[in-house]
Amino acid sequence: MTPSCERGIGHTCHVYTPDHARWRPVVRVVRAQLRDLYVEADRSVAMVGENVVVLSEVATSILSAVPAEGSAQLAYIVDFVVAEHGEPPPPANAESLTRRQVLDLVAHRVLDIATEGTDAQPGMGNSPEQVLAVVQDALRRALASQHGSPWTLAPGISERAFAQAVQRQRVTSQLVTRLGDTLPAEVRAHHAALTTASDGTARDLHQVLELFTAAGVRVLVFKGMALAAQAWGDETARGFGDLDLLVSPPDLERAHHVLREAGWRTSNVYPTPGPSWGWRQFCRSECEMTFQRGRTDIDLHWHALPARGAFPEFEELWARRENVNIRGRRVPTFGFFDALAHSASHSAKDHWRWLRGIADVHRLMSDPRTWAAADRPLRGDQLLTLGVAAQLLGIPDGSPRVVIDAARACQRVLPRVQIVQLMPERSSAQDWVPGRGTLETMTPLWHARVRPQEFVRRLSSSAMPPWALAEETSVHAYTAAPRVLLLRASEVGRRIRQRGLRLL
Repeated sequence: MTPSCERGIGHTCHVYTPDHARWRPVVRVVRAQLRDLYVEADRSVAMVGENVVVLSEVATSILSAVPAEGSAQLAYIVDFVVAEHGEPPPPANAESLTRRQVLDLVAHRVLDIATEGTDAQPGMGNSPEQVLAVVQDALRRALASQHGSPWTLAPGISERAFAQAVQRQRVTSQLVTRLGDTLPAEVRAHHAALTTASDGTARDLHQVLELFTAAGVRVLVFKGMALAAQAWGDETARGFGDLDLLVSPPDLERAHHVLREAGWRTSNVYPTPGPSWGWRQFCRSECEMTFQRGRTDIDLHWHALPARGAFPEFEELWARRENVNIRGRRVPTFGFFDALAHSASHSAKDHWRWLRGIADVHRLMSDPRTWAAADRPLRGDQLLTLGVAAQLLGIPDGSPRVVIDAARACQRVLPRVQIVQLMPERSSAQDWVPGRGTLETMTPLWHARVRPQEFVRRLSSSAMPPWALAEETSVHAYTAAPRVLLLRASEVGRRIRQRGLRLL
């Protein structure tokens, strides 16, 4: 049904919902149960069940105005949107336009209605800090070698608030595969849905590996199901996600061709492989590109991390590879110590905002095989992640000295960790404050103590993003680079004008 709205200030919005077969007044709204939320370049993408909902700039601001735990009045949302985007040109009315957007989000199940007189805050009486602490406690129990007494939800914590926090922290499957029927039914049902959805991804993975093998392309599978099988002993233990594949840089163009021939298409604007300077610059400054077919995304990497010097190159990783079992087939992945280092760096890159990555690191640093394979010191960002994992989830028995030292050294980042975990969705502010997004990506590089060249590479990537390189066909840098920079400057100026900012 098409949602409608009664016009005018002071009137109440209504939306027709088939599940209740009546018109419901929209006075306050809460966030619905989103599987995931990504914000980039003023827009966002929400995963609602198995559906992808792309949100406009205004819709993204509306969602930002609704807290992860709690509700927001429509009047507040209108004020928030006006503050973000300004008043629309006459005769349009900001309140009317915002209310329509809210109704659209309700219709698409991105937001839900909290009617007056009902529980407007999921888990009323549970502070976000309390619920997060309960999720962390459940993870500690799941990670313990001896479970002891069965885990039970803490008294006074609502099942809905707990289930939503578990989903936001992306630890549904990690908990269910370890704690089973002791968890609320909503959490177990979500795990079942993720497991079913992952069947198609596993089939796509095996097909791609067969195609790469036939083409003579070596590939390592990491993160996702491969990491779940390696760290947790169960390929379904990390939920449903995309496929991350690593090939050697000389094999990148061949791997690109194999995927295109099999019907995979790039989901963003990237340069086309070939002799152009734009393609060469893209390969130098970036480390991955995304392909899509059906419901499966493939992130094709030619470097495992954005910072080149922070992680071994493909040949070293291939020489130390391990094989894991995914749906009855052997799949090559990182060695145990390489998997620990990569997971730790990846969690630091995300500013430790999700417990899933921290729990992965905890599992790997609890495994003696990890330390038996250690062949180099861990970097600063990786040590911080080990410390965060030890502080939040406990120091594993028999841990080497490096884990104990890391637990002491990470104290300075723990307050920041709690803040980002309470609001784990990526903030849209970094996308409209000029330079903030770039500065945030610099922080993990600083923690990693990388070479100065890596900061230059990051700045180059920000100044010349893939979309700006995509149409450049010249093979000469002196011809292509000025055009790319001019295009980028024009886009930055457009965004600044849209935000109503003025350069002094």
